[in-house]
Amino acid sequence: MYKVTLTKLSNNKNALRTSDVVGACFNLPEIDKPFRIFGAGIEIGNRMVTTSPVKSIEVIDDVIRFNTLNSTYSLKVKEEVQEDAEV
Repeated sequence: MYKVTLTKLSNNKNALRTSDVVGACFNLPEIDKPFRIFGAGIEIGNRMVTTSPVKSIEVIDDVIRFNTLNSTYSLKVKEEVQEDAEV
């Protein structure tokens, strides 16, 4: 799992209610797969953001920039959290 900040840089369709989502994801962006992030809700509770399928990925320094069918995003990985194998 990764602690991340997702920023929407541009869009051709619907806008997120906020341009930044701070939260966690299980996988980093992969070509032809939607990207999903889980974070705190804007006012209450939690929220999940799922992009359309990823079409291209570029890594610049510590930022992952990716394009989907509809938008361009940047993803900053704050830390990778190792899940404890013990139950």
